[in-house]
Order: sequence, then structure tokens, then C-alpha cells
Amino acid sequence: MLPYTALAVIDIDAIDDFDFGTWSASQGDVVGDSDFCVLSTRGNSGNPSDYAVTASPVGTASFLVSGPGGATIPYTLTFVDLLGGASEQLTPFIRTTRDNTGVPDCTGVQNARLTVSINAVDLASAQSGTYQQSVSLYVQNNNGSSIFENFRIVINVPGQVRISDLD
Repeated sequence: MLPYTALAVIDIDAIDDFDFGTWSASQGDVVGDSDFCVLSTRGNSGNPSDYAVTASPVGTASFLVSGPGGATIPYTLTFVDLLGGASEQLTPFIRTTRDNTGVPDCTGVQNARLTVSINAVDLASAQSGTYQQSVSLYVQNNNGSSIFENFRIVINVPGQVRISDLD
């Protein structure tokens, strides 16, 4: 006989990549969302179980998209519990402080959202090129079952010319 917690179920839909294309100064800050479902149940009961998430950027200890010559641009990553209404800005490798609302079936349900935000000031001061980072989102329910899903963040910063003091 398996212990009750061994029968816990956790699963996560694919998370869309955040491909922001080419940024322009007139665009301002860059913000993108990806909605998905986190299935999480207690034991074999089929009853929903709360869960927590941890975001782990690949290759660095910070939320930084990397570009040419080792240049980086910081971004923020926010997790939103669409059913419970809570949102939390994530810190790399740190588990969310609150539990999020799991569901027993993902048919037609999206109970989670990731939001990526990149500040226009940081983009304007970055050297031109393509910047990217891969991130793993780990999800663990209260029974200790866990799973992860990977996604990428990509943005292109074009070359910019500034002309000033013309008469």
C-alpha cells in the first residue's frame, strides 16, 4: 500500500515563451503575461491542494537577460494566483511566501499567470543585440510532490543613434 502523500498529483501546463521582438523607445516598458494551469491534488482524494512556486534562472543567480559581450538587462518576474487573487514578485531560487490555489482538473481552467516586466530605462541604456534567459519554474504542493516547466525570455535591442545640440 502506498502512503497517502505518495499518491499526490501535481502537473503544470506548458508556459509560453516571452518573445518580445524588437524593442523601440516609443514602446516604453515591456510587459508580458503567460496564463497556464497548475493541477495539484491531495493524495488520491482528487481534492485540490495548495502549492508554492520557485523560479530558477538558468546560468545566473539573478533575473537578467544576457546579451552581446556579457551585457545584461534586469527584469522582474511576478506570479499571480488567478483563483485566489494574490500576486507575488518572485526572487530567484526563493519559494513563494504564500500558498497558491491548486485545481484537480485543468480542463478549461487557467489558475496561474507569470508576468515579465523590463524597464524602458534599462533597455534604452543597453547596447544593441539580442538578450535572453531561460528560467525553470518549480511547483511543489503541500504533499511534497513537485514538477517544473521551462520557458525563455527574449528581447532584441536595436542600435540607437542620439543627435543633440543641433542648430
